[in-house]
Amino acid sequence: EVQKAIYRSSDGQCVIEWTEADAMPRSEVPVQVSAPKAMLPFSRIVQNYGTPEYGSVNPTPFVMVAYLSMFALMFADELAIFHHNVTAKHCRNGVAL
Repeated sequence: EVQKAIYRSSDGQCVIEWTEADAMPRSEVPVQVSAPKAMLPFSRIVQNYGTPEYGSVNPTPFVMVAYLSMFALMFADELAIFHHNVTAKHCRNGVAL
């Protein structure tokens, strides 16, 4: 169907070559990674490191979980430090001032 459309639009002045993915080395097979709209920012992080190899698992969901977990831990740690500092300013030896 696509091949016919290409021939029609080019008046037959084209050459179409088709190679099965199994016939090529995995590193040379073009790959497009898709992700739901909610994962788009994390998909961009994955793309910054490179495109996953053909036939491999899409790492975007794992990156999303790891990134959100790491951010949550850092944020919670900062809140704990802030709470400790605020409490320390209002207490001396465990007694409220």
